[in-house]
Amino acid sequence: MSETQQYGVFVSGKDFLSGLRFAQQYNPELIGFNKITLQEAGQHVSYADLCIVLKGEEKNFGLLGEVEGNYGEKLMLESFWGKKKGSFYSFGIGVKTRVFRHLDHNALPPNITGQWVETNQGTKYIVIIESDHWIIKDFHNAIGTMKIFMTLGPLQRSNYDPTLLPVINKIKQSWDFNVLDLMADLRVLINPHSLSSLGTNKLDVKVIPTIII
Repeated sequence: MSETQQYGVFVSGKDFLSGLRFAQQYNPELIGFNKITLQEAGQHVSYADLCIVLKGEEKNFGLLGEVEGNYGEKLMLESFWGKKKGSFYSFGIGVKTRVFRHLDHNALPPNITGQWVETNQGTKYIVIIESDHWIIKDFHNAIGTMKIFMTLGPLQRSNYDPTLLPVINKIKQSWDFNVLDLMADLRVLINPHSLSSLGTNKLDVKVIPTIII
């Protein structure tokens, strides 16, 4: 592992077109599982949401994980990993809903927590993000903006979050272009860590697939 100097985060499930291509291109050795590769693990990992890939000089290494956007608490349950047959999974990322019955000025700020969870499918590291955290709010803000675009088109003049303007302007300018070209241009706006040079799933098919990522 000491020779790994690059990493990337990839959609890895075979129910996504880019997940199929990822498995064929990288086929990482799953860390902690006696040198079993992603393809050798077969059906046990066919629908894993994410794979963190660490690139070595001679081989690639991987950590598989699940994402639960609405029901993050399920990641803490023995039954979730049993149903998933998740013995080859190493981590989970989920969102926990915080409900406020009334305005509470003394409420603790939203938090991100991480802990090891023991299951009959092995030990998993679970990250929980509370639903009013800015990461989740930004996500919903972006989704809401895209719903406006899809409903009203690029010429409407809604009030947008100023932080989204570079993305919004790029989408407006590219409205009639191939969607994969647009997504490639949007990825240029991302400012990743210097070591995350592997990036994520490639967009290399000049057609509009049923599921892009």
